[in-house]
Amino acid sequence: AIEQLTSSQHFNYAQQRLLVSTVGIPDGMLQLAQQFPRINLALSLHSVSQQTRDKIIPVSHKYSLQELKQVLQTLNQLQQRPVMIEYLTLAGINDSPSDANALIAWLDGLQVHLNLIPFNTIKESPHLSCSTPEAQQQFANQLRAAGVTVTRRYSLGDDIAAACGQLAQKTSG
Repeated sequence: AIEQLTSSQHFNYAQQRLLVSTVGIPDGMLQLAQQFPRINLALSLHSVSQQTRDKIIPVSHKYSLQELKQVLQTLNQLQQRPVMIEYLTLAGINDSPSDANALIAWLDGLQVHLNLIPFNTIKESPHLSCSTPEAQQQFANQLRAAGVTVTRRYSLGDDIAAACGQLAQKTSG
């Protein structure tokens, strides 16, 4: 798909204008960066506790956080620019000051741009809720104070169930 998007015979998008988001498959991330060195990668991290991350991203049990950090270090060297980190804030799960401290420690030595993303409610996960705006701001401030580049994202489309993470197949029956 990326070859088609960047081909001058098709869409002719510049690689640096494309962003590929991943839950963190180390070999795939490296292969993509080697084949398309200017493409942007975004790692959906969401926690630096392996146990918590495994609950949020079930496939993550296959790849340790240490493996992911090593891949990010390699990507920093290959691409000579920050890697984007996506961090979904979940109330009482990954948004505490101690979670921020653990994230700061994990990010040490990496060039990253971290996006804090509010969780958009879905009926399939009624036990999950978004961190309060105040908790998100405190989390962001703590990261910034440690020198991490952070952008707080805001939800759009929640009112029509079309926000990030809400698109799901509806079935009748």
